[in-house]
Amino acid sequence: MISIIIPAEKNENYIDRALESVEAQTHTDFEALVLHSDIDALKRVVGRKYLDDERFRFIETPKDITAGAARNIGIDAVEGEYVYFLDSDDYISENTLELLVQNIKDHPLIRTKMQKTDFGSSFVIIMSGTNKLGIFHRNRYKLIRNHSALGFLISKAFIDSLELRFDDSHQTYSDLMFMIPLLEAVEVVPYVHEAIYFRRRRNDPVTHPSLRQLPVEQRMEDLFAIYNRLKQLELSTEAENFLDNTLLNFYRKHLVVKFKDDSEIDAHFKGLAESIQKINPRVLRNKDRVLLNDIRAIQTNKVGTFKRLSNFHHLLRDVRR
Repeated sequence: MISIIIPAEKNENYIDRALESVEAQTHTDFEALVLHSDIDALKRVVGRKYLDDERFRFIETPKDITAGAARNIGIDAVEGEYVYFLDSDDYISENTLELLVQNIKDHPLIRTKMQKTDFGSSFVIIMSGTNKLGIFHRNRYKLIRNHSALGFLISKAFIDSLELRFDDSHQTYSDLMFMIPLLEAVEVVPYVHEAIYFRRRRNDPVTHPSLRQLPVEQRMEDLFAIYNRLKQLELSTEAENFLDNTLLNFYRKHLVVKFKDDSEIDAHFKGLAESIQKINPRVLRNKDRVLLNDIRAIQTNKVGTFKRLSNFHHLLRDVRR
């Protein structure tokens, strides 16, 4: 049996579509664990057929917990041989579970294809005999470029053997505390192209923000905390490269712009330096000179030098515009 864990907090407007996609699965041996802080209120908005179907279990959680904490409650409650995580505003193609079960064989985990969508449903035709299985080996960390556990079917026994749980105190990047040790424990990850997880795009930063739309300060603090914890582990070169590049990419995409204001540098330099100092020099070998100069100033705690570099780079960008 597959146990599908579905945190539903603040997604009441979308939950029916997620449950509909689960109920329509061609593989019918599943249980769906729907987690919410007010189950009575949730039951008033979901379709009656899910309340009458014993495969759908509604589990009450404490209020205002993170998605990681809700998933941990789900992991503790599952009864299936395999675990699959589904966000309540997303959905899966009707043969997703069947294809995953057929192809996982002796592997402890397998991955679906992730496809972003703006729609509440997507029509997919899978031709007979077109099922393609890919294998990720040294490049397996590409499967979590979205920093997410979504789309993976995972052996519950394997989760228990590694004592895996999500970080429960941070909203963003919490999946990495679960996925990095998981990927470190395997050599290969099979990938089914025709098993599709549809990830709904959100564009409502005020009332229903996606994790990517949360304030940069919050995402920065979450990333620093998760990164620092994971760097304490003995990791493979692939895992270290992934983590270091995740930090560097976040710095270039979000913090360079934020640090145009010197007061922002004063507020966040200490936390940034604590993390940047842990980057393996190997990862910096092929980086450009501008980034390298920034990193050297941060690693040596030269906040004055870093401010001058930052101001100079922003001046050049303004002139080019």
